[in-house]
Amino acid sequence: LASLKELLLHHEKYGSALFLMAASLVAGMIQNEPQCFPSIDQAGIPSAVLEVIQAGRIPVFHEAIPLIPNVISAFCLNQEWLKSVASSNPLPAFLSILLQP
Repeated sequence: LASLKELLLHHEKYGSALFLMAASLVAGMIQNEPQCFPSIDQAGIPSAVLEVIQAGRIPVFHEAIPLIPNVISAFCLNQEWLKSVASSNPLPAFLSILLQP
């Protein structure tokens, strides 16, 4: 899980394709096996993803764009993270990334 967090936080170093795979893996893990969320949370992965979104550092390519809402919705399956996502309101930051020329 530490490696996934590293890939998500520093995708500029590792490449956008690895960001896509790491984010997809995290969303799939949570959606298919919700009991693993505490481990993912403890590793700091949800915080890392929200940090990347809020900082406007999402890689912008056609596969990543629909993946980000999927990852956020996976985090929202957990009540505590639903509140965290709602309070951090990542949608404006995500939309501003999409609207950049």
